[in-house]
Amino acid sequence: MPPGNPQHGISGIFTRFHENRAIALIGLALVLVATAVYWPVLGFGFVNLDDPSIIYDNSMVTNGWTLRGFFWSLTTSYFEYWHPITWMSHMTDCQFFGVSAGWHHLTSLAIHLANTLLLFAVLLEMTGFKMRSAMVAALFALHPMHVESVAWLSERKDLLSTLFWLLSVWAYVRYFKALRATSARSNLFHRLSLLFFVFGLMSKPMVVTLPFVLLLLDFWPLGRISNFRFQISNSTADSIPGGAQKPFLNLVREKAPFFGLALLSCVITFSNVKAANNVLSAAVVPWSLRLTNVPVSYARYLAKLAWPVNLSVQYPLPDHWENWRVALSVLLILAISAVAVAKVRAAPYWLFGWCFFLGTLVPTISLVPVGFQSMADRYTYLPYIGLFVAGVWGVAEFAGRGRGRIIVLAAAAGALAACAVVSRAQIGYWRNGETLFRRVIAVTPDHTLSRYGLGNALLKEGKLAEAMLQLQAALKLMPNNPLALNDVGFILDQQGRYQEAVGRYEAALKANPNYAPAHYNLGGLLQRSGHLDEAIEQFQAAVRLTPEDPDAHNNLGTALAAKGQNDQAVVEFAEAVRLKPSDSEARFNLGIVLLGKGRNEEAVRQFQAFTNQQPDNADGHYELGVALLGTGRRQEAVAELEQALKLRPDFPNAAKVMRYLTGPATR
Repeated sequence: MPPGNPQHGISGIFTRFHENRAIALIGLALVLVATAVYWPVLGFGFVNLDDPSIIYDNSMVTNGWTLRGFFWSLTTSYFEYWHPITWMSHMTDCQFFGVSAGWHHLTSLAIHLANTLLLFAVLLEMTGFKMRSAMVAALFALHPMHVESVAWLSERKDLLSTLFWLLSVWAYVRYFKALRATSARSNLFHRLSLLFFVFGLMSKPMVVTLPFVLLLLDFWPLGRISNFRFQISNSTADSIPGGAQKPFLNLVREKAPFFGLALLSCVITFSNVKAANNVLSAAVVPWSLRLTNVPVSYARYLAKLAWPVNLSVQYPLPDHWENWRVALSVLLILAISAVAVAKVRAAPYWLFGWCFFLGTLVPTISLVPVGFQSMADRYTYLPYIGLFVAGVWGVAEFAGRGRGRIIVLAAAAGALAACAVVSRAQIGYWRNGETLFRRVIAVTPDHTLSRYGLGNALLKEGKLAEAMLQLQAALKLMPNNPLALNDVGFILDQQGRYQEAVGRYEAALKANPNYAPAHYNLGGLLQRSGHLDEAIEQFQAAVRLTPEDPDAHNNLGTALAAKGQNDQAVVEFAEAVRLKPSDSEARFNLGIVLLGKGRNEEAVRQFQAFTNQQPDNADGHYELGVALLGTGRRQEAVAELEQALKLRPDFPNAAKVMRYLTGPATR
């Protein structure tokens, strides 16, 4: 039912009932189809691409909801960006599901489904077209270029930022309709739109372009710009009272709070990225390459929209783009822009969709390069909406009715089926790190990060020989790759080739003195070799660089205890336990040092927690018995020692203490 054409009476009630039922069925179909395509992700694991640092090796996340974690999420710029809501989302998953990857994937899939339904609802609210809105939502749900955002758990920020972006647009549309109806609720919806925008920025700063998109919505389909009229059936612009329209500058001023928040987010984001030394200088990525990469990337995104093949999580930035490629890309962009402007009154959705696509990609188009990628599938999660709208509306208007409509419907069904098939295949590559990087190598074989990614995945699976081959290939492409050097050092360490391992670790630190894993691994090797002073220096560096890493604190504590510096060891073990309460090794170590210092009551608490975590560990029960004996709780001590002997009958120390406690001298 077109907006502005209400129906009353019994017939109107039945009409609304049938329309609502149709809308509900469309929504159900979208959910069922998208779920069927993405269902395999529920059996997938994590991948060794950001997932360790962001999720399962991050103690602030794996501890679930804690007061410290909450404040950390609000203040940290870890991984360069400020996105506290994304951190809270991962914490929530860990709170309820631990580090079981399948449940984390279920959350991501649920958010993707919510985004699909929201997109359908928002387009329907703005335009009144059910089938067109449904087709756009279906393309959004099923397009292969969106697989990366859904299947890669570290990209939860894409899903969340888009969720709040869509909610902000929904509230803005309600604000506009309340204004048109002169309702007092208009201010409420305006504030709600602003609040959702804040949440979006707190999920991923890419949504900074929202204020410009709202101005695009004012142009079409809301038609709020005065002295600019167009006639599209079912368009909201057909029925807007003149008083509801405003001059363009007034519409810009109306969005001043949105622009202010966007500017603040840009400042915070740039400061964080610059502080992490991840903004590549003109010496590394010259301006000539940055500028030519812009039109080429836009053209490549258009190509992958129509023909999504050879998709990869990495598209390396080349040394240069060929002149012919740059020229063709510029001509393509200018041609599409000219058509969109020429059709501005007859088909305003063309200009809307094209500007939407161009504008929302600006934050990731590499004018300010962060990393060496030229483009990324995940960057299209939001921008492709504009192209979907322009394409669907354009085809629908062209088809009209009759036989042309039937042909278009058949073509649409075929396109969605093709998207579903290709997406299902693309989803399969995300099963684990090995399958992912084997695919990346198939697409970009001569790239050091691709080879390193596969080598690291194989290393985590214990396939040392295969991992070494891939890591050596990565080093051949980039000899000073600190990640590959560190992993090669670890393999050599495992093979007992200690001197060679030290050389690789030192080379990794020469390439990047702030690479904490190399400090950590080198410290472990030095400690095992008896070089405690050097080991302590390396562990201290690891703790300084990654203060939230419980393993670094635990290992530093172990080295300090071996050196006899027990007071400092207690501090490090206690910090490891605080960061990761489930770390039974750190608890045991803390208990041992406390026991040695005569702090028996504190030692008892640590050993009790340890035995709760590891009830079948005989050493834990023995040490708890000794600590209890030191506090005078003899009966409890005997019970723990008996449990230690039950678990390990040949436990000599436990048997000796039991003989002392139960022998004649103690009667």
